[in-house]
Amino acid sequence: MKEINIAKMITTKRKEKKITQDELAKYLGVSKAAISKWETGQSYPDITFLPILASYFNVSIDELIGYDPQMMKEEIKSLYQRLCHDFTTRPFNDVIEECQDIIRKYYSCFPLLFQMGVLIINHSMLDANQTQKLNEQAKSLFERVKLNSEDVDLAKQAQMVEAYCCLLLNEPQEALVLLEGSQKPQLSGEVLQATAYQMLGQLDEAKAALQISLFKSLISIVEAFPMLLSLGGADQFEETVSRFMKLEETFELRKLNPYVVIPILLVVAQGYVQLGKVEKALDYLDDYSKLCTYDFYPLKFRGTPFFDMIEDWYETFDLGNIVPRDEVLLKKSMKDALLQNPVFTVLHENERFIHLVNRLGE
Repeated sequence: MKEINIAKMITTKRKEKKITQDELAKYLGVSKAAISKWETGQSYPDITFLPILASYFNVSIDELIGYDPQMMKEEIKSLYQRLCHDFTTRPFNDVIEECQDIIRKYYSCFPLLFQMGVLIINHSMLDANQTQKLNEQAKSLFERVKLNSEDVDLAKQAQMVEAYCCLLLNEPQEALVLLEGSQKPQLSGEVLQATAYQMLGQLDEAKAALQISLFKSLISIVEAFPMLLSLGGADQFEETVSRFMKLEETFELRKLNPYVVIPILLVVAQGYVQLGKVEKALDYLDDYSKLCTYDFYPLKFRGTPFFDMIEDWYETFDLGNIVPRDEVLLKKSMKDALLQNPVFTVLHENERFIHLVNRLGE
């Protein structure tokens, strides 16, 4: 973790001004030996010299002392997991205040800023009075990462999540501007990798690259279903449900990634209630409640016999193989999704509905 690096900054700035250690020493009224010790890190300038040096080199004091704290990937992952848990055990404002302190301290650690933005948007709804303000802050964090990170992939991710924040903030036009060009066809890097591995005779690596490519495409398809279900008419709705369930069964999605299946089951049930098909809705809600209480906790992404080479890839994610919320909050949100959804109000007295809600509370 890097924090103070004044030695390098004094050396760099002195050479940029093309002056010697003697000349800088005379300007400050100190010995050449003092300058040498500063530049080699044997000692630091007295605090009273900092504003003088900063002014002389035309930089801020933060820049002068090289204050650019960073966190390593594993540190970020550990911090994220700990803060997720804290949201379930500590007062919300205390955790948010700690988040703000971390953001201020590590404002130039862009991988951390990105994950702090993700953390905020995944927990901002815990206090309705602060949701808007926190989502706005998350948006500004993603914008900072987008504009300043030298990691091209991280900057692209930040732009996508910034667009998501725009939707949370009811700014669809700004989201479209940020997403402009995202529909252009792109050649899959994984397919090219697989071809290269095959040419080298590295068949396992080729297979893994193809599985990653297929998995990413599959998740993109699945993510489109909730909105597709809400946009079609009655006939199209049933056809879309049928196609999704076939897809889910074919690729064993609930084993592979139950986190993407659960919300779709909820949308399907909601659609059937709106169509007046209460029993069909309850069938899907029953499936929803069983999947929510299935023994897959701690919730993480898993491989299947078909996707048998992607678990190592999961571990390369910045947060590793975990979901962005703590298990306690996930379980609570799954139950709240039933009880607080106005569409399901008509089911509150239904015995089947009461039974499956109780199942979620167990």
